[in-house]
Amino acid sequence: MTNTTPNRTLPRAAAAALALCVLLAAAPSQAQQEKEKKKTTVVGRYLAHKEKFNYQGKKVLLLGIEPVAGGKPMELIVANHDMNKSDYNPVINTDHVNALSKGDTIKVTLDDSKPRPFVRDIDKYDLKPGEEEPGTFVFENTFPKTEGKVTYTAVVLSKLDEFKTLAVQLKKDKEGNSGPDAAVMDVVNSLKTGDVVEADVREGRTPVLVAIEKYSPAQTAKFLKVSEAEVEGQKAPAVELEVDGKPVTAVVQGELKNKRWVSDSKVLAAAKKFKPETEVVYRAREADGKVWLKEIKAAPQQREEKERSTASAGDESDEKTTDRPARRGRRRD
Repeated sequence: MTNTTPNRTLPRAAAAALALCVLLAAAPSQAQQEKEKKKTTVVGRYLAHKEKFNYQGKKVLLLGIEPVAGGKPMELIVANHDMNKSDYNPVINTDHVNALSKGDTIKVTLDDSKPRPFVRDIDKYDLKPGEEEPGTFVFENTFPKTEGKVTYTAVVLSKLDEFKTLAVQLKKDKEGNSGPDAAVMDVVNSLKTGDVVEADVREGRTPVLVAIEKYSPAQTAKFLKVSEAEVEGQKAPAVELEVDGKPVTAVVQGELKNKRWVSDSKVLAAAKKFKPETEVVYRAREADGKVWLKEIKAAPQQREEKERSTASAGDESDEKTTDRPARRGRRRD
């Protein structure tokens, strides 16, 4: 008997192709996968939190933080283990959140795959003194790095848990040979992991480390006068200070240009504004047996008094203007 039942068996190649199409249709696209994997971190100071906050008909944990890098305070939704259910079940341990005190520094991991970022994790963050200031970084390490046919000295710096790899700028020595900037390398070789530094970075495809030095915290002092000190055989502006009852001479930082010492004009201008005995806050570094002045400004209480004095003067001016009799209009015949 002839079998009239149609053959439902596909050729092996066709079956394999069909199976592949089914898998591709079921699997998320690469773009979708990348979107799901995308996460960012924010380092901020803890403000407050609220449990079982009502969000789109679900109870969630609401977390308030103030970004260390600046900007407005943020209210963040902590995701539940299953956001498709109404159960209150945060992905983070609420005991850890309840143990936080206002002002504690934390690192928050956000899942950016949602229309509104959800918190996926939080950790305590060890904020280094000065790390939050502009131009400061945490030194991580240094090593020789090769990109294509080019090998350079790499320095890794971080800031608020974001890492940056820099190439030490090249400079010619006295013999005309090009190599990593000796002044930069002297500082780099003296650093250890975790040191806070101030760095001058030139951005580009491969960011370049132009200058680096250890971070110097601000100190309070009494301003005495602007004076002079000898630098490279020349007279350079300096500032006389009284720190904890002891005299300190801080030379205004600068550089040698065409064999002539040129001081930092902004620092010098700021120093010249102060009267003797003024309380100031300054930042300096020690090198070559000298104290180099990097920044100087009025102490907070001095600034507040000046602002109050200015406001008071403005009020008196308004009163005088108000008390002045109105000018009569010219009489017309």
